[in-house]
Formats: sequence, C-alpha cells, structure tokens
Amino acid sequence: MIKYNIDKELKALHFFFVSKDIYAATALMKCELPSNAINLLGGRSAHIKLADFVNLSKENYFNNKSVIVFLKVGSNLEEQTLKQIEKTKDFALAMFCDINDNYEYFVEEYTDSLDYEKDRVLRFCNLMDGMLYESSDLKKVMTSYSSNIPLLKTRHAHTNCSKQLNPFSMIEGENGNQLFKQDNHIQQDGIFNFGYTGRPKHCTDFLRLTRAIYRTGAQCRFIHSHPNIETNMSLTYDLDMGFSLYDHDDWTRKLKPANKIMNYISLGIPCLFSPFTSYIDLFLENNIDYKEYIIPDREKCLDSTKHYNNVSIESSDSLRDVILNLIHSNDFHEKRRALWEMSKRYNPMNISFLYDEMILSIKEKMWIRKQDLHADHLIFYMQDIH
Repeated sequence: MIKYNIDKELKALHFFFVSKDIYAATALMKCELPSNAINLLGGRSAHIKLADFVNLSKENYFNNKSVIVFLKVGSNLEEQTLKQIEKTKDFALAMFCDINDNYEYFVEEYTDSLDYEKDRVLRFCNLMDGMLYESSDLKKVMTSYSSNIPLLKTRHAHTNCSKQLNPFSMIEGENGNQLFKQDNHIQQDGIFNFGYTGRPKHCTDFLRLTRAIYRTGAQCRFIHSHPNIETNMSLTYDLDMGFSLYDHDDWTRKLKPANKIMNYISLGIPCLFSPFTSYIDLFLENNIDYKEYIIPDREKCLDSTKHYNNVSIESSDSLRDVILNLIHSNDFHEKRRALWEMSKRYNPMNISFLYDEMILSIKEKMWIRKQDLHADHLIFYMQDIH
C-alpha cells in the first residue's frame, strides 16, 4: 500500500501551476491534478491561467513562499509575460517549466517554423530554476540545446483517480483509489475489444493494425475513439487491449511523454506499443520486462515499387503473433494486474515520487535562503556588538 504524503516544510509554501488554457487535456494532467493533490495532502496550491499570473505579478502578489510551475515553453514567450516572469524571479522561491509536450522549441529542424527566436526561448529558460522532462531522450536534446539549463526528471501522472483530483473521473471515495477493469468485464459476450484512443494522425498504420487483429481469428471488434477530458475514462474502459502504434522513422516521437500507455494500464488494460523512450523508461523504472508488449517494426521493403499498403499487409502477421502470444498467455490477467499495480506509483496523489527532483530542488533553495538569512542576522549581530 503506497502512503501518499508531502513533507511538512512544503506545506508552508504556495504552489502555482500556470497554463494558458486551463481546460486543455494537458493542463488537466500537468496542472490540475498535481495542484489538487497538493491541496488534498495538506499543502496549498492553485491552478491558474497565464493571464492571471501576469495580473498577479503586476500586483506584487508572489513572495518567497511562492513556487511557480509553468506549462510549456511556447505559451510564455510574449514580451509582457517575460517581463512579469523576470520581475517575479526576484521574489518567488522557485520557478519551473514542464516542457514534455513542447519539445519542438529545442529541436533544430523545427525551429524555423516557430514564432520566436532562440534568444527569446533561452531568455525564458534561463529564468527557470529547472526544466521538467520525462523522456531520457528529451534530456539529451535539452543538454545539446544548452548545457546551462537545469534539468529535472518528472513522471507522468494518470487520470484514473478520484473526483477530488480529476473532476471528470468516475471514481468516488478515497483519493488514492483507482478503477480496475475486472476479469469478468474482459471479453464480454465472447467478443474481445481491441482499440486505439487518440487522434488518428498519431496512429500511423490502421491497416496493419486492423489486418493483424483480423488475422488472429478471434471474435472481436476494433474501436477507435478520440476522447476528451470528460469521456476519457469511460471510452478507454471499453477496451480489453489498447495500442500505441507509430512506426514512421521520426526520431522526435521518442521525446513524447508516456500518457497514452499510462491511460491504458492505469485501468488494468494491457497495451502493445511502439518503442517510445518514455514507454521503455516506465517499464525499466519498475523492473518489468517490456519486450512482449513491443509492436514489431514494419518489414523492410527493398522493392521501391511496392505500395505502402502492401507492406502494411505483409507486416501484419508479425504483429498478429505478438497479439496472440499476449491474449492466449496463461497469466494474461496476472500480467494486466501487475501493470495496474505498477501504475499506482503514478497516481497523482504520489506527488513526492512524481516530482521528486523538483521537490529536492525546492528544498535546496529553502536551505540556501535559510543560510542567507542566518548570515544576515549574524552580520547585524556583529554590527550591534561593535
């Protein structure tokens, strides 16, 4: 049983999670959930709009107990915003930015199409006490971009939690509760529900996927849905197995966070996935073998005249074999239970684990500030003596 808590000294601080659009799905995961968790654990936190941050800064609202976490880089690069961040830097205890869904500002091949020059991006980054990343590949990209930016690992919280954390949840009761899809809800009426949740462009080969499922010979259906923050849990729960398939040769996909597979496994729904680094990092961190969940690469085609669809069909059998190996394994339900148990570490209430490096950075700044204050008192004392 995981015990959720935050240190007493952190409860004296006031956290602000700042997003441009507080109703966006990313804002729910990266701002609303951690802010609510801190409050439920006895701390003090708020999820605020970027415009409200600007206004509060103008009113000199922030002080040496303020910890501010900005969402994304690109949202914070307007001149009036940067000026208020520069002003707040002199008063706030610490400022951070979560960059996991905004990596294009640090990848050279994308920067020409962006609205802001590198000097403005660096200006923002250098104001932060840390940039929060998930994927180990994203850390490498950031290090190449600038070796002077402090980088702090964070982890992706899932949304399968109580209503007090996620207002769109189906779960009542204790804050650490998570919904688990029971064994008798899998393959109901003899029909196995395979599926993909998300935007169609983020699944690169529906033909290969549906062909592989058809070739299993199972009584099944394939469900594609694009849920929003209100329907995410219910539509995902409909699935018995999920997929995250992106097999184009696009190295930047390795920089994406682990939200898609976390969405599945937090409900006890096994998934097969393309080997994104954040996905593999997740399994390695928990000492679980990920190999049986990996979607095989498309077969290499030396015949340049062969149509893309033909390659998809020819590559479907290798994927079919992985599907069959998993759903026919004797310990299928034990495996999905193990994935669900793993996901408990990523419940939003486990704030001390999800943000451990950021919390350590905050504590170090608190210690430094305390030492500076002690030194000031000592100077005044010595002056009084003389």
